Amino acid sequence: SGKEALFLEVLTTRADQVLEIVRQALRAGGTLAEIVDRYVDATLELVEAHRGFFVLLTQSTPDFDWHSSGAGPDGVDIRRQLDAQLEQVFREAMERGEIPPGDPRPHVCMLSGSLNAHVARWVRNEDSREDLWEPAADLRLFIRRGIGLPADES
Repeated sequence: SGKEALFLEVLTTRADQVLEIVRQALRAGGTLAEIVDRYVDATLELVEAHRGFFVLLTQSTPDFDWHSSGAGPDGVDIRRQLDAQLEQVFREAMERGEIPPGDPRPHVCMLSGSLNAHVARWVRNEDSREDLWEPAADLRLFIRRGIGLPADES
């Protein structure tokens, strides 16, 4: 019915696609290290392929404050959905004895925070593809250490 409706439809469709791809990466099973690697790779692939969407998620749009309208997807809601799924992944890893039992939320913060900081910097700075992917191995190592996995586990 107008530009705003079209804008919201595009955002909603892309948000649904992003969430489904990440959900698939998390549900594919394997060790926690394999799941973390898939999650990092899926996120980086999505960010590279849909940079504009991630720019929109992280900033207001002139003349249309869609973040506060409640009419479309928003980064906070998407983050909540992903964090809930990550909490489940960490709970299951704790039950399998892959990491010590406890509250999964600090693990989620370690994984999400590290990855989000890298992605946000790349999106804002309009860096090259290499700038997105080159640090991926070190990022995985940092995340593994932070969540209590051996660095060389795959």
